[in-house]
Amino acid sequence: MAPSRLRARTEFERVQRAPEVRLRYSRFLMLAVRTENDACPAATRFGFVASKRVGNAVARNRCKRLLREGVRAVTPPANVDIVLIAAPSLAAATLADVLPDLTTAMEALTRTLSRRRRANP
Repeated sequence: MAPSRLRARTEFERVQRAPEVRLRYSRFLMLAVRTENDACPAATRFGFVASKRVGNAVARNRCKRLLREGVRAVTPPANVDIVLIAAPSLAAATLADVLPDLTTAMEALTRTLSRRRRANP
């Protein structure tokens, strides 16, 4: 099943301006913010960003496709908006290269959010 996506610029800006969690990996940067969505309680939404530093349009789109496909294979925490920002090194990577980083990132995100949830009930 395809993950829900952030689409509006304001949604991206909300996550990028004040991320609760910021995780840096060699091929991407993950920013995350918890949401309180009563309409859809288990919704996790993703946004994918690849700037011109990554390369031409073909390279940027390939990077976003890689991240989208990788997200389908991992289990994210519930009620979180996540923005994945591609690094230039992602352009030369394969899905097999990206999956371990995404898996580790989702595990770290889950741990960090649960720790913060316990500290701030």
